[in-house]
This record gives sequence, C-alpha cells and structure tokens, in this order.
Amino acid sequence: MASTSNGKKPELSAPVAASPQASASAASSAAPAASVADFKVWNPPRDDAPSSPIPEHPDSHYEHSREELMALYASTQRRLHAMTEGPLLTSKLRNDDAKKQRERERFPRTTIRIKFPDRTMLERTFSSEEKIKSVYKFVRDSLTEEAKPVKFILYQPPRQEYKVSDPEVHDKTLYDLHFSPSSVLLLTFTDPALNRHDVPPPLLPEILAMGRDLASVQAEQEREREKEREAKPPTGGQTLGGAGEGATTAAANGKNLSAEEKKAKLARLLKLKGSE
Repeated sequence: MASTSNGKKPELSAPVAASPQASASAASSAAPAASVADFKVWNPPRDDAPSSPIPEHPDSHYEHSREELMALYASTQRRLHAMTEGPLLTSKLRNDDAKKQRERERFPRTTIRIKFPDRTMLERTFSSEEKIKSVYKFVRDSLTEEAKPVKFILYQPPRQEYKVSDPEVHDKTLYDLHFSPSSVLLLTFTDPALNRHDVPPPLLPEILAMGRDLASVQAEQEREREKEREAKPPTGGQTLGGAGEGATTAAANGKNLSAEEKKAKLARLLKLKGSE
C-alpha cells in the first residue's frame, strides 16, 4: 500500500468484479471481495476502559451485493448438480443441507478485527465467501515496507492458528471457518522484536493516524441511541389532552377527584349502605 502525502485515507487495491457474462464456474472459482472503502483502526484500550465487543450490524450489513449473489448462485448450482447426479440423499440429509444453506445466506459479510500485540485493532468487513488469504493480504498491505517481509500468524486463543499454508484452512471460506458474522483474530510476528506490547504496531503512519478510541465511539453511539429513544412518542394510548390509559384508570378510582367530589361520592356510598 503506497503512502499518501496529503494525509488522506489510504486506499487498498480493489479486486475486479466479475462481468455479467461470466460463467457460473468462473464465479465460483474466486469468491467476491468486500468493499475496500471500509476499514477502521482502533487505538489500544485504556486499562480502565470496558471490554468492547464488535457492535451489532445494521440491516444493510446482511444485504447481498451483485457479486455475492453470483457466487451464491454458482454454489447452489454445484450443490444441485451433486444432489441430482450423485447418489440419492435421504430426506433428512436434504433438509439438513437446505438448512445449512439458508444459514449461510444469512451472513453475506463477515467483520474481522485483527488485534496486534499492543492491542491496536485493524477492522474490515469482508465477503463471507472470501478465504483467509484475503485477510492476510489486507494486513500485509497495511504494514510498513520494513515489516512487509516478516511473516506473521493469525490465531485465536488458546492457540488455534489459521495459516494460509494449512490445507485445513486455505480452501475454506470465512463462513466455513466460523468467523461470520464477526470475529477477532490475534496477530503474532515471527520476529519477537515486532511483538512488543509497549510500542505501536508496524502499520503505515497514515493508517495509525486514523486510530480512534473505541470506548469513546461506543459511548457516542449510545448517546445517539438514547436521543432517538427520547424522541419517540410514548406508547399507551396518549390522548390529545396528554392523558393516557393510566390517567383514565386513576380518575375511575377517584384519585383525581376534588375534595367536594370525594365528599359527594362518600355520601352516596353511605346512603346506599344504609338502604341495604
């Protein structure tokens, strides 16, 4: 990734989208890549800051792009061919297969946070049909020229490593690796000098300059949600006069009556009791 002199957000190289005339086999050979415009940098949290899970995604996060629909179509065609041309499946197996496909289609995108040794995090949203090599490429493109040649490993505790060279990993999609809809991957360099906890990671300067405090951003988002909740009209049958069901019930019980009205009501009750 080339650095920019004007300090603008660096742009990562974008994969070429498949043309409408591409065949189903061509669409299935390479999974669609996510938009390159969306990546974030989170500064290391303060010791007194609460833990920060990946926030819930808006509805647009679960909408399929054109390239994703092409890949899903190609995948469906392959599965249909296997079901019709291969050995017959039992009804239960077919139902299980359909259920898995529906579950897969729920998460067209996967948000990945890469946590460096000093707890700086690099975040980006990928297509769920991409492979782990796309994540590695994104990270490597974000490193300084000095750090690019150094090997690194992405893993999850306690020590589940996701290496591109691992045959159990490199052919699986991010969804197949159970990263969808969001996951955190830790990063360690093979050079111990780059794994220090007291220095920033070897990211490009313009990327480090984009860092924000996750706790403050989440607090700001919570304040915005609170404002939206306060702006919504109250429920419960509010009338034009401002009194809802609660006020009507209170009046029926005599709680909002004046002193004279209460005396008159008491007199009527005593009169009724005396006539019994």
